[in-house]
Amino acid sequence: MSSPERRVALITCGTDGIGKATARRLLRDGWAVVFVGRSPERCAATFDELRAATGGDVAAIVADLSLLGETRRAADEFAAAHDRLDLLLLNANAIVQERRVTAEGSSGTLPSSTCRGRSWPGASSRSSRRRRRPRSSQSSASTPRRSTRPTSRSSGETSAA
Repeated sequence: MSSPERRVALITCGTDGIGKATARRLLRDGWAVVFVGRSPERCAATFDELRAATGGDVAAIVADLSLLGETRRAADEFAAAHDRLDLLLLNANAIVQERRVTAEGSSGTLPSSTCRGRSWPGASSRSSRRRRRPRSSQSSASTPRRSTRPTSRSSGETSAA
């Protein structure tokens, strides 16, 4: 069990990128960090790297969080080892363009459309083909900028049957 005064973080996809960088920073700041990854080899390498770099209280859980059973097992494993959770950082380390169905029959991806090479839940297929207009060079700092997040179809548009 973690000590009552030590803060505890759980980081998904913590074997690289933002997840690993956040884990390193939190460990240096005195947090206990548990990270989750799919690959046993990458989890072991990341564990060794973080422990050597920080000497901190780090642990790894190997789980494929696209599977509900694995998610439940990872949550149970975390709860058995820690009596508190102060920070939950949910990272996604893949952008998948096609729908995948897991062995459990659930969707392994979030429903989304592609907009400028990135997935945005709720984006319409029409907005993904629009070109962004260049910003005017005369725009002032006080002029509010338009959001670039795609919006759903307006009620006036109809889809082809």
